Amino acid sequence: MSDKHLIVEGLSIEFGGQTVVRDVSFTLAPGKTLALVGESGSGKSVTARSLIGLAGAGARVTARTLSYGGQDLLGLSERGWRGLRGKGIGFVLQDALVSL
Repeated sequence: MSDKHLIVEGLSIEFGGQTVVRDVSFTLAPGKTLALVGESGSGKSVTARSLIGLAGAGARVTARTLSYGGQDLLGLSERGWRGLRGKGIGFVLQDALVSL
C-alpha cells in the first residue's frame, strides 16, 4: 500500500517577481483535512491551487519538497496533474456550492 501523505516544505509562490506566499510547510496524512485560514488576500487560494498545479498564469512555484505519495509534484506534467486532480488531491472552496 502506497504512502499517500502530502508533504509541503518551504512552499513559496511568486508572480512577476513579487512573493505572495513564503515558506509554507505542512504534512497532511491520508483521510485528514487541512483548513487554510487567513485574511482576504493572504494567499490561501493560491496556496491551495498550487497544490493541484493550478497556481495561475505567470506563477512561479518553488519548494524544498512538494510531494504526494512519494511523487514529486513540482516536476509533474499537465497529463500527470490531470490524472491526480480529483482522484488523489483536491480542495473545496469556501463556498462549497461553487465547487460542484
